[in-house]
Parts: sequence; C-alpha cells; structure tokens
Amino acid sequence: MEKSEEFVESCLEKSNKRVTSAVEKLEEITEFTKQLLPQIKEWMKRGKVATEKLLHCGITEARAIVKNKVGKKAEFGLKWLINRIGGGDVVGARADERKMPILALKQYREVFGKEATPLMSVYDRAGSHAATEKKLKKEGVQKVAIQPKGQAEWSVAGEDQKEAISQRGKTEGVIGTLKSGRYEFNGGRQRTNESLKAAGHRSMFAMNITNFLRDLMEN
Repeated sequence: MEKSEEFVESCLEKSNKRVTSAVEKLEEITEFTKQLLPQIKEWMKRGKVATEKLLHCGITEARAIVKNKVGKKAEFGLKWLINRIGGGDVVGARADERKMPILALKQYREVFGKEATPLMSVYDRAGSHAATEKKLKKEGVQKVAIQPKGQAEWSVAGEDQKEAISQRGKTEGVIGTLKSGRYEFNGGRQRTNESLKAAGHRSMFAMNITNFLRDLMEN
C-alpha cells in the first residue's frame, strides 16, 4: 500500500490517459485494501468471517452474509429481493432485508399501477419487523403474512396461514430455479457492481420469457 501511494504521487503530473486510468484503479484498490485488512485480521484472530466482509475490489457491494445455519455459516454476494407475482413471474431488486416487504409492494405498484394493492403480502422471518408490518397495513394490505421470528404468533391464521406457507414454498422453488445452471443467477464471472446487477436482472428476464412462452403454448 505504501508503494502504491508513492507510485500514485509520482504520476500526478502525467496526462497520459492510460496512466491516469491505471492510477485511478490503483487508488480504488488501495482504499479497498484499507477496509479489507481489519477484516482479515479479525478472521485470523477469531477464526470467523467478519460481518459485511468485503469480497472483491471490483464488486464492492458484494459482502459475506453471516447466517450461522447448519452447514452454511455464511453466504457470499448481494442481497436480492425476488418478488414473485401470480403464476411465477419475478421482479428483482436490492434492499435491506427488513425493508424488502415494503420494496415488494413498491414493485407491485410499478407493474399494476400506483393505486394497486395486493390482498396478501408474504415474506419469510427476515422481514419480520413491527414497523414493516405497520407500514404495509397502512398502505392497504389486508393480510400481512410475514413469518414471525421465534415463537411469536402469525398475524394471519387458518387458511390464510396455510396459503402464506404455500406461496413462500413456491417462491423458494423459483429462487432455486434461478440459481440453476439454466439461468445462472449466481456463479457468474462478473467483475463490477454494474455487471453483477445486470446479470441478475438478465436471469430473471430469461426465466420470465421462458414461463411466458410455456403458458402461451399451453393455451
């Protein structure tokens, strides 16, 4: 890092475009390394992946997501919202986990109109937050079927609860299909934040087109 800073200083007076581009890239890598080193030290000291661990100097938005699940202590990449509509069409976006149910409603209205409101909103326990549920009800969602954390009670019951569990299972199936080799939602070779996001949207678009053609042929 010290040598990099010395090199940058020695190139400040040069106007060559290639040199300028190389200097900018080197400065990005240096800043990235300054954030990365403390995370590496934490891993060496504790033997655990640091929360929000950086992964790639080009894809600075990608992080290690600590899960502590059985057989999967951490996941790596971007947090995506997969919003499943109707017969399986999907829309994707990036958001904080607790705010994803709100973003799902926003996307719904982008598709069906600003006054449109789904009868039921379904999400897993990661979206369980009192402020989120209150916001959805204020926006007119009659049945907020977000899986509660721990031993807390559902805000829906009976057939509505069964329907929510069923819809959540179907969404997990969609996510699994997106991650398959056919659509390659993950495991790509992207090297920038922009190209990684574009690849995610491209996978969802390809899946939607496939489902559309399938339904068209069946009808």
